[in-house]
Amino acid sequence: MKDLTEKASIYSAFISGVRDYLATENHDMPGRKSKSADTHRIALSLRPYFPPSLSIDIDTDGADILIHRDDSCPLAVFWCSRYLTAQQRKRIEAFGKDVKATLTLAFTPMHGRDFFLVYRFADDAIDYIHIDKETGAETMLRQRPVYGRKEARQLHLPLKGRKKVTS
Repeated sequence: MKDLTEKASIYSAFISGVRDYLATENHDMPGRKSKSADTHRIALSLRPYFPPSLSIDIDTDGADILIHRDDSCPLAVFWCSRYLTAQQRKRIEAFGKDVKATLTLAFTPMHGRDFFLVYRFADDAIDYIHIDKETGAETMLRQRPVYGRKEARQLHLPLKGRKKVTS
């Protein structure tokens, strides 16, 4: 139960920080700044929501933002201005497992829209969630099984190719 409570707390802090970032930035002109500059601003917006004992680093070890302590990594964050590609999703999933992040998240600000998209990576699935920029209301769009894993409840039968019928 502690693990679930910890993940919920980290997730809530992340959402609050990103909402602060999106509320203070002018996103009508995407691409006006470098990704590093925006990443720095996002990290600054996250800082008030995490204890001072945690370090927040940007552009390190492959993550855009890494929130960590000496021996643990509560949060790894990735972001991009467009939807994530399959290759990016695979790389993010692998990164989260390598650093043993408690929570691995990616997000897309969705310029010109009233929501932003969050990708929440879990052991067995990736959640796609729309977050209302003003209210913080969440809408779960879909849940996709993690690459290379079969869903536990799904039946998998080895099927052979059809035989040709000749007349």
